[in-house]
Amino acid sequence: MAKREDLLSSIEQLLKHIRGVLVDEEGKPETPEPKPLTDLPGFRTVKTYKTSIEYLDRIQARRTGVIIIDPDGPFIITQLQVYWRQGTQDRDGFNQGGAGLVVAPTIFAAAKDLTNAATTAASYSRNFHALSGPIVQVTPEFDFELQTSGDGRMWTGQTPIPAAAFYGFGSGPLYLGVQGWVNPRERLLIHANPQILTPMAGTIEVVASGFQIINPRLRVTMPLNWLG
Repeated sequence: MAKREDLLSSIEQLLKHIRGVLVDEEGKPETPEPKPLTDLPGFRTVKTYKTSIEYLDRIQARRTGVIIIDPDGPFIITQLQVYWRQGTQDRDGFNQGGAGLVVAPTIFAAAKDLTNAATTAASYSRNFHALSGPIVQVTPEFDFELQTSGDGRMWTGQTPIPAAAFYGFGSGPLYLGVQGWVNPRERLLIHANPQILTPMAGTIEVVASGFQIINPRLRVTMPLNWLG
């Protein structure tokens, strides 16, 4: 009888751990102490994922790309990048030789480079107006939303964010101040929202870099009371 009671007690404690809820003597729920991502058990290995979202020219429709996380363990994201790979040509057949070139999906990056290159307001004005015409003809303008499929977390809040926000100092990639995560076998959804008609056929490419924790049994739950 005693062994049976001990077994039932052990099962009960295990179920409480799985639910991530501890119950005190009075039966009131108590939130477990959060555990930092740095304490997650498992071997770390560098990992990069990419998804592509194809567009024809003259399109202004929301489309979604999907990154499926490998079953090896949670993917911890430290860096996000978004690009536009130019297609064969625009509506007028312009830039046929530029197929495959990778540029930013926003005029912001080009305008910022012109600003950095200009030494005076007058030279900036001359440079920008001289180049803005051709640049605008081949540059799309996108906003993005990022969402995890498991718990539906929206990394970008309630509204899309402009592609310009994915570029850091000197038009470099965006390094995240706080690491994000996606659990194994779950999906990171990237919703692309063109703000103007795409000037030519092309592909949005989203690259998520970071590291994978090799621990298939490990899952991160909110608020970071990870289970292994």
